[in-house]
Amino acid sequence: MTLFQARELTKTFDDGAKLIEVLRGINLSVSAGEMTAITGVSGSGKTTLLQVCGTLALPTSGELLFDGKSLLEQSDKELAAFRNRELGFIFQFHHLLPEFTTVENVMMPARIAGIPAKDVY
Repeated sequence: MTLFQARELTKTFDDGAKLIEVLRGINLSVSAGEMTAITGVSGSGKTTLLQVCGTLALPTSGELLFDGKSLLEQSDKELAAFRNRELGFIFQFHHLLPEFTTVENVMMPARIAGIPAKDVY
């Protein structure tokens, strides 16, 4: 069963002098339970693709579907809830909040979702 689909994704940035097309018609399908790796040389658009697929950035055009539902038709609040419940991010550079312990940082998405601390351990 296909869980996630990206269809004809494009992402273009305007640097003021010209348009930079980073993603050009990307199609990607990921089935439930499947592991997928995105590889490529530096500057090839991997991070941009993952940011768009993770709804951290919007595509210039194309579709994103999760469990058959369009992600691009969702509100910011709905997308935040989607990211909290359905996705896990591992950032290239750590983004831990210094006022919390490592465990508290890891627990943060569950706490935001309203799961009591006793149920997270």
